[in-house]
Amino acid sequence: MALRGYGWILPCLIVLTGKPAGAQTDVPAWATGADTEVAVVFPVNDPSDTGIVLDTLAVLQWGNRLDVIARPVSRGSVSGDWRHDLYQLGVRYHRPGGLPVRLEIGYALSVVGLGVLESRPGERETSFLDPQYLRPLPRFDTSSVPVWSLTPSYPLVAIAAFGNDRWDARAGVADGSPTRMRGVLRSNPPRAPQVVVGAGITPVTGLRLGTTFVRGNYLTSDEVAEGPGGRLATVVAFELEYEVGRTAITAEVVRDDFEVSTGHAVAASGFVHVTHALSPRWRIAGRYDHARPPSESHAFSSQIASLKSVEAAVAYRFTRDLAVRGFVTADRGFYQTPWAGRAGFSLVLAQRWW
Repeated sequence: MALRGYGWILPCLIVLTGKPAGAQTDVPAWATGADTEVAVVFPVNDPSDTGIVLDTLAVLQWGNRLDVIARPVSRGSVSGDWRHDLYQLGVRYHRPGGLPVRLEIGYALSVVGLGVLESRPGERETSFLDPQYLRPLPRFDTSSVPVWSLTPSYPLVAIAAFGNDRWDARAGVADGSPTRMRGVLRSNPPRAPQVVVGAGITPVTGLRLGTTFVRGNYLTSDEVAEGPGGRLATVVAFELEYEVGRTAITAEVVRDDFEVSTGHAVAASGFVHVTHALSPRWRIAGRYDHARPPSESHAFSSQIASLKSVEAAVAYRFTRDLAVRGFVTADRGFYQTPWAGRAGFSLVLAQRWW
């Protein structure tokens, strides 16, 4: 489980290449591959809101050291509302050995949080809709800029990761706070360099405990009306992964400390996700998401409450590439007093191309 956050690509590498013509040449061989997933979500409550996800992970590999990664994703519905983006676009170098080293530069998976690692339809047993806790926070300052406790976006990063079977560590920089939405094909907020540090330990087989620290401006000086200088945000995440027998538990807690005109506003979010394999084909899963609004947000509205969501799901895998999942959810948003429920099922088709 070491380096989980940076080892996600390995199962998706599909190599198509011949060996060098002879032992006298040491020119690295090129390899290409793609892993495509198509998912369709059918809400029972509102069939007109049927959603479609097309997710492709393409890799160009040079030898055993260098990968060029691109991940175009399209999300839409039968009503015609579609959104296209490049979730990942970058270069990664990895050096094997007694102390593996991985260097990644480009638009990559978020440097904070385990939830984003489950963003592909085939990697999540529940409905794989956007995690409920990844929602814009209620307004908590005079700035009208949308802010998240943690975004599902993909920042521009330069990260170095190290580790072995017992520990992992990473350090680097990102071009924006994980509390501001960013992306490759979107209009991004001003760049604000962030310091990123993370580490994890695996004390026993099947258990990993990790933490990540990110600090930098979430508002730049151009976005702050009151006085010079930007405003800092400190994001700290704590992660837990535990797998025993047929049961796997994933959990994280994220704490955000925002500088505001009156001092500091503190928000928190997180989730617990449990999956149990009944058999090689049948799986059940449960999930709880929670997000606490910033402490200063009640100054703007007295109707704000914590966001909560619960979900139960069952999945059946027909083949390695085709699965069907059913789910029921109940959630309450920041501004919604009553709980809202829904049910549905999804089909997930995963196909590797080479």
